[in-house]
Amino acid sequence: MKSSLIPILWLGFAGVAHSAEPAPGVPATNVVRLTAAYINQLADQVRSNHPALRAAASLVVAARAATNAVRTWEDP
Repeated sequence: MKSSLIPILWLGFAGVAHSAEPAPGVPATNVVRLTAAYINQLADQVRSNHPALRAAASLVVAARAATNAVRTWEDP
């Protein structure tokens, strides 16, 4: 996940850095401050909304349920 998130963040940094300085005489609107909390919020949003990550999370839940179904007291 981190390998695909890094290029997206770099593009975001480039876009914000380019648009962070308004033209002279124009008031600054829609400026986004990049903080660690904001980047963490974006990463959480990707984790919760990305279909592939949702599928992976569902597989983890299913695997945990399958391991809980195995009887641990029996010796195979």
